[in-house]
Amino acid sequence: MSSTAEPATSRPERTWLVSEHLDDVLGRLRPLDPIELHLLEAQGCVLVEDVTVPVALPPSTTARWTAMP
Repeated sequence: MSSTAEPATSRPERTWLVSEHLDDVLGRLRPLDPIELHLLEAQGCVLVEDVTVPVALPPSTTARWTAMP
């Protein structure tokens, strides 16, 4: 018995170059909407911008540790 249907594993019409495939995939990606989290909830997340503070941390440039018992 012969079949005229193509097998499911038939080859695509053309072979894509890696650079073409990469351009296609990257062209479909969109940035996620920003979210705000508390510091401890943000563990494992990626920052999209630097975190800044209004004052220098620590507030002084000298250490306040002593070796006295």
